[in-house]
Amino acid sequence: MKAEPSAVGKTAGAGRPRDPRIDAAILQATVDLLVEIGYANLTMAAVAERAQTTKTALYRRWSSKAELVHEAVFPATASGLTAPAGDIAADIRAMIGAARDVFTSPVMRAALPGLVADVVADTDLNSRVMQRFAGTFVTVRARIVDGIVRGEVQPDVDPDRLVELIGGSTMLRMLLWPNVNSTTSGWRRRRPSWCTGPPSSSDARTRLHHGESKSSGWFALRIACADVTLTDPRSTVATNPSARTVALGSAIGTTIEWYDFYLYATAAALVFKPLFFPNISSTAGTLASFATYAAGFGARPLGALVSGHYGDRLGRKTVLVIALVGMGLSTFAIGLLPTYAQVGLIAPALLATLRLLQGLAVGAEWGGAALLSVEHAPPGHRGLFGSFTQLGSPAGMLLSTAVFYVTKTVTGGEAFLAYGWRIPFLLSAVLVVVGLVIRLKLTDAEVFTRVRDRGDVVRLPVLEVLRTQPRNVVITTALRFSQIALFVLLTTYSLTYLQDSSSAGSQVGLTAVLIASAVGLISTPAWAMLSDRVGRRPPYLFGALAGLIALTLFFVAAGTGSHVAIVLAIVFGVNVAHDAMYGPQAAWFGELFDTRLRYSGASLGYQIGAVLSGGFAPLIAAALLVAGGGSPWLIVGYFAVLTVITSTAAYFARETHLDEIGETR
Repeated sequence: MKAEPSAVGKTAGAGRPRDPRIDAAILQATVDLLVEIGYANLTMAAVAERAQTTKTALYRRWSSKAELVHEAVFPATASGLTAPAGDIAADIRAMIGAARDVFTSPVMRAALPGLVADVVADTDLNSRVMQRFAGTFVTVRARIVDGIVRGEVQPDVDPDRLVELIGGSTMLRMLLWPNVNSTTSGWRRRRPSWCTGPPSSSDARTRLHHGESKSSGWFALRIACADVTLTDPRSTVATNPSARTVALGSAIGTTIEWYDFYLYATAAALVFKPLFFPNISSTAGTLASFATYAAGFGARPLGALVSGHYGDRLGRKTVLVIALVGMGLSTFAIGLLPTYAQVGLIAPALLATLRLLQGLAVGAEWGGAALLSVEHAPPGHRGLFGSFTQLGSPAGMLLSTAVFYVTKTVTGGEAFLAYGWRIPFLLSAVLVVVGLVIRLKLTDAEVFTRVRDRGDVVRLPVLEVLRTQPRNVVITTALRFSQIALFVLLTTYSLTYLQDSSSAGSQVGLTAVLIASAVGLISTPAWAMLSDRVGRRPPYLFGALAGLIALTLFFVAAGTGSHVAIVLAIVFGVNVAHDAMYGPQAAWFGELFDTRLRYSGASLGYQIGAVLSGGFAPLIAAALLVAGGGSPWLIVGYFAVLTVITSTAAYFARETHLDEIGETR
C-alpha cells in the first residue's frame, strides 16, 4: 500500500462541530493501523475505512497524516515522570527508564521515525512535537536543580545543558536503535563528576559548566556515572552471564524433552510392533506403530496453541516448567504400560494416549526454550544462542539412542522385548528432576518483561498473530517441511527400512544415528554461527537442496548393503543438509514475530510444520514403499516436493539476521 503525501502545512477547514465519538474512533483506528502496517503504509483513506467514516471527515479535523498521527500517539497531556526521593544518579536512571517506556510502546515505535521525518517541513507541528520531547525531561531538570540546592550536584553545573545532553542522547538512541531494550545501557552505577564529592581521575568525564563541554569520541557523551553513550549497541559482542545461563538451561531442558520424545520414535521402529500390535501383518503392524508415533506430532500444534497463549501472556519460564513435568510423567508412564498380550486393546489405546501427552508437552517446549535463548542473546549472536535450544534435539537423540543401544546390547533379544525396552523410559524420571532444578532458576528476558509490565500483552495472542501476521505463520510452517521430514526419514524410518528392506540390518542404522547425533552437537551451532554472519537464508537454501541429495544417497547405499556408505549418507544428510536448516531456525523463527506474539507465532509455525511433514513422513514413506513394490523412489519424489516448498519459503522469507529483536514487527 502506497503512503499518501503528508500534505504538511495544509490548514484544516472549520467544518461542522466535531463529534467526540467520531474523533475517538478515528484516533483508535490510527493507533491500530500504525501497529499493524506502520507509519509509511498508513493512509488517510485506510484510517477512514477502519473508523467507518470518510476522508473528508478526517481532513476537516486534521490537515495531514502527520497531524493525525501526532494527536493519536501522544497522550493528551505530557506524561509526568515522578522523581523518586533517593540518590541523584539512581533518580535520573529511573526517570530515563520512564521516558523510554513512553517512547517505546508498540504504537510509538511504529510512528515516531516516520513522524519525525514528516514534521521537519511543518514549523508549527515541529514545535509541538519538540515540546512533547522536552516535556518528558522537565522532571529531570527539576531533580538536577533540586540536587544543586541540596548540595548533591556541583553548583557550577548548568541544568539546561545537562538536560540537553541526557535527553538528546537518550532520545537519539531510541530513534536509532528503538529495539535495544537496555534502559540503563552505559549508565554506570558510580557517582558522576557533576555530583559533589571527590572526582575520579581514571574516568573520562564530561565537565558540564556554563557554556563548557568536552566530548570523548564519535557518538559518545561520557557523562560521568551516566556514561550515556550513543555507540551502536549492536557492535557489542559481550555476553552477559544470564544469557549464557539461559542458553545452557535451555539446552539441558530441551535435551531431556527430546530424549523422552525420541525414545518413543526408536521404540516404535524396534519394539512396539510385536508388543502392542502383534495380531496383524508385518506391514500393517509397522503402519500402526508409526501411526501412534504420528499422533504425538498431531498433538504438537495444540500444545503450541495453549503454550503460545500463556507464554505470551504469563511468561516463557512458567510454560516451560509445566511442559517438562508433563513430558516426564507421560514418558515414565510408558515404561510402566502393560502389553497387548497382557490387557489386549487397552495397551495400544494407553500407548496412543500417552503419546498424545508427549506431543502436547513438546508442542509447548520448543517455543519457550528457543525464545528464552534468542531474547537473552547479545546482538549479532542470536543464531548461535538460539542453536543451544536446537542442540536439545541431537543431544536427546544421542542420549536416547545410546541408552537403547546399550540396553539392547546388554539384555539381548528376548530379554529386551520382555523388560529391557522399559528401562530407558523409566530413567526419564531422574532426568526430569535434574531439568526442573535448572529450569526453575531461569528468568524471562527483559524484552518480554517490559511488555508484560506495561500491560501490553495481547488478550488472545494466537488469534492476533493469525490476523496480523499470517504470512509469517505460513512461511515458518513451510520452512519446516524439508527439514523435519529429512530428519525423521533418516533417523526413524531408516531403521525400519534397513531392518526390512536391506541386507544391512537396523543395527548399522542405530550406529549411524548415534554418530550423526554426536556430530550434531558441533555442526548445529556451526551452521547457526554462519547464519549470524551471512544471514539465515543462504544456509537454509543450501540445506534444503542438499537434503534431497542426501536422501537419494541413503537409499542407494541401503541397496548396496554397505555399512560405511549407509553411515556416510546418514551423517551427510543429518549434519550437513539438516543442520544447515536446523541451526539458524530458532533465531529466524523468533525474529520474524514481535515480542507480544512471538511465542504463539513461532510455535504455531514450528509445530504445524512438524505435523504436516514430520509426523506423517514415516507413515507416508511406508505406504509409498508398498505402492512402489519395494522401490524407494516414490519416497524420494515425495521428499522432492517438500524440498520445493521449503526452498520457496526460504526465498520469500524476510532476512532478519541484522534486525533488532524488538517488541514490534
